[in-house]
Amino acid sequence: MRTYQLEEQDRIEDLIRSCTLCYVGMADENGIPYVLPMNFG
Repeated sequence: MRTYQLEEQDRIEDLIRSCTLCYVGMADENGIPYVLPMNFG
């Protein structure tokens, strides 16, 4: 799976428009990582 780090607003919007879903990875207050799949209905 590719990892992207974009800072330009237009590139971020282009990426979101080209995808049907994405996975958002975070860590909770205890530092335990988790991933949420999201679609753009």
